[in-house]
Amino acid sequence: MKSADLAVVNCEQLLTCRGQIPKRADALQDVGLLEKACIASYKGKIIFLGEEKKLKKEVRLEEDGIYIDGTGLVALPGFVDSHTHLPFAGTREEEFVLRIKGYSYQELAKKGLGIQTTVKATRQASKKELLSLSLNRLDSMLLLGTTTAEAKSGYGLNLEDEIKQLEALEELRKRHPIDIVPTFMGAHEIPEEYRSRKNDYIELLIHKILPEVKEKNLAEFFDVFCEEGVFSLDETRKLVRAA
Repeated sequence: MKSADLAVVNCEQLLTCRGQIPKRADALQDVGLLEKACIASYKGKIIFLGEEKKLKKEVRLEEDGIYIDGTGLVALPGFVDSHTHLPFAGTREEEFVLRIKGYSYQELAKKGLGIQTTVKATRQASKKELLSLSLNRLDSMLLLGTTTAEAKSGYGLNLEDEIKQLEALEELRKRHPIDIVPTFMGAHEIPEEYRSRKNDYIELLIHKILPEVKEKNLAEFFDVFCEEGVFSLDETRKLVRAA
């Protein structure tokens, strides 16, 4: 008999999402649904999925284990959010209507909107302020079922503020239950002070900021905004190879 430190019983539905390969087309309809099912785990690893009578035969809940009655509930795997910009200040609600009207990113940028608006606010914010804003966002994400999130920098666009964002992410990883995967995205946009000197900014990223990020072990991935008016395909290749 297996030992468990967590048991969730009487789930109305359990979505297992079983399978070893990504699904597509009609296969996406198969979510591995089990009715009136139970889950048991031990030290964070699922050890049982199935009916309660089988659970009682195969699994023993430890004396200090957690028992949850799932009556009326649906259990499903946590969502993985693979693209977020978590530690930032300066939301841009006014751009939402413009995007609906069909304005492109380039048109917003010409109006002084877009990424640069958030860059200015993020540079002005302290790391403590970024932490507070980000913790609130993470709490909301967790309530909606997200358990893992990739999180990018990219609203500092200089050494000091990119490191500030990434250090905030490092602190968030220690303080919040959501698993955070940090990505360095200093190549998110060309900062205003380098607008006419893009090559100088690329050199700054490659020879100054990237080495600092690596030395401090602040990111697992690197990202570039490869887009007309931002970084070209050749520039993206150069940056990615350096990373």
